[in-house]
Amino acid sequence: MNIAGSLSYVANKRQDQLPQGQITLLASNFFEQFPTYEFLKWVMKDYPLFLDKYLLYDEVRVLLLAYLVE
Repeated sequence: MNIAGSLSYVANKRQDQLPQGQITLLASNFFEQFPTYEFLKWVMKDYPLFLDKYLLYDEVRVLLLAYLVE
């Protein structure tokens, strides 16, 4: 949700209002933020749709971070 929320700020040209804590969270991927779900790393390949969406969200996270830290 942090990725979608951050993207919403940027899309609406309100990145200056984005809380610093939210930007800080973008530095961590899903598995760093939620280590309980680390087991999913090993089974995601069996769920291609889930894997595609995860990779897309992670790519957006990295791009957002690069844009916001610039």
